[in-house]
Amino acid sequence: MMANYGRLVLISPDGTEHDIPLITSELTLGRDESNDIVLADPKVSRLHARVECGDQGCVLIDEGSANGTFVEGEIIERVTLHPGSLINLGNSTLRFEPPATGRRKRARPGTADRQLLHQFLDEIAQGPESSESLDKNDSLRDRLVRVPRLVIYTPTQTWEHRLQNQDRWTVGRSKDNDIVIDHQKVSRQHAQIEREGDAFVIRDLDSANGTFLGQQRIDQHTLRHADTLNVGHAQIIFKDVAQIDQAVAAPKTTHAPVIVVPGSLGSALWRGSEKIWPSMRTVLSHPEKFEFSPDNPIEARGIVSEVVVVPKLFEIESYDRIGNHLEAALGYTRGQDLLEFAYDWRGDVRLAAQSLAETVEQWDPAVPVVIIAHSLGCLVTRYYVDCLGGQRRVKRLILMGGPNYGGPTTPLMLLPDSLSLLPRFFTALGGALNQKVLRIFASFPVGAQMLPTYPAVFDQHGQPLDLYEDRSWLPPDEQARLQAGYELHQSLNHKATVPTTCIFGYGSQTITRLNVERDKEGRWQKVDIVSTSEGDGIVPAQSAILEGAEIHPVRQGHNQLYVDQDVLMRLNYELVG
Repeated sequence: MMANYGRLVLISPDGTEHDIPLITSELTLGRDESNDIVLADPKVSRLHARVECGDQGCVLIDEGSANGTFVEGEIIERVTLHPGSLINLGNSTLRFEPPATGRRKRARPGTADRQLLHQFLDEIAQGPESSESLDKNDSLRDRLVRVPRLVIYTPTQTWEHRLQNQDRWTVGRSKDNDIVIDHQKVSRQHAQIEREGDAFVIRDLDSANGTFLGQQRIDQHTLRHADTLNVGHAQIIFKDVAQIDQAVAAPKTTHAPVIVVPGSLGSALWRGSEKIWPSMRTVLSHPEKFEFSPDNPIEARGIVSEVVVVPKLFEIESYDRIGNHLEAALGYTRGQDLLEFAYDWRGDVRLAAQSLAETVEQWDPAVPVVIIAHSLGCLVTRYYVDCLGGQRRVKRLILMGGPNYGGPTTPLMLLPDSLSLLPRFFTALGGALNQKVLRIFASFPVGAQMLPTYPAVFDQHGQPLDLYEDRSWLPPDEQARLQAGYELHQSLNHKATVPTTCIFGYGSQTITRLNVERDKEGRWQKVDIVSTSEGDGIVPAQSAILEGAEIHPVRQGHNQLYVDQDVLMRLNYELVG
């Protein structure tokens, strides 16, 4: 009888799953064709890891890989796999499922889907896309994005449902629905979506609390790309990018000018005639050159136009790819109707926003602009709009992965001398950077301006801590910086003040909560980190969604949001609609 040790489920970037049965006691994973599981991923080593299975279960062993093997977000050398364990090798994600009897069968992708998935992985192996590849309508990534789908967002979970292989889908609280939303305001059989030719129509099934398109209750509605439905506590976003192809292909008329505001590390920094960023050599060998001081003048000159890799930590895509896409797909021209704004990302958000305001006034566009911002750039942009008169200049904001309400990662970065309190988070960080580097980066004014303003840090009694009100966790010489952060968030409107779309990532292990033990003086003695998949690996979804904004969830990491094909198609929709 063939052994059955369970299975590994390979999860593709679009959420498609492919089962790999574990029927032998040992198998290898890696990039080389000789492995039992071949992962065509340039960040995966030739022989990356090994799985050993027996009567006691399965063990995952790293084989000295260059980029590490991660289980539930933690780097491992050897670990016993548990039901549902998420495994990350490079850009590849797998889930372990043990053998079980009588389990409910999962929908498996069809043959065409599996072939497309393997082609897609082969494409990844070719390395990063060039800007020219963004024009290729027949690219595999583009084909994956073009499958109509629903993205369902709730306060505790985000997931995707592809509309294919059938003509009718039901939504409701009952477990026999195609899309199950377990909430008291959702009826057992709440709504139904039907395919009618090339269109998709949603019909309310006489639900008790109604189906809404935005704020309008509907009985029936033909769905359009980016429509947001409200069912109970869930927001359901319809995606069908084929609907905007005709608009993009139509003769170009005037379109709104665009300003691109990059995030942290997204602007090149110069110290006199020396470019100190992007340069990991300078960061590691001369971190003092980044010190924020009147005696150390540093100037931002242009956005980062190259891929930046911090070994074993993260990779930042070049920010000029946004502009490249807008020029190639929509006919924008840099310097005419497209402006890329560079700023010193170390400093006070308010100063960067003032510089943005001055730049816009000098540019003096004839019509209101659309601002596309990422990460820290979202705070800079919002301060410009809310506090410096930007409302009269701005038509729409497109905010990607913005820490609008801060995040629990930030206080960790302000405690560079307390690595012993944070073993899980700083395992990789301490190996790649040194204490001097961390102290320099922790001294930047911007750090204290991204603390969480929502309940994300809790004491040993389960009580939420307001890190701006209770300042005992940082030394006295840091109080002025905390005050500046407090003043920033007090100035910002907590709701969108102009039409806004918040694009946020989900599906990546993200720090979403800190549990701290404090002494009598309020100093932190121990920190436990809680990570979930409700974020982009850096910013929790809860922080990235600005109240009153439209939302656009995408299964993508923080530093790849702005080059994701799904996101680029949303930019097309926003700018040609």
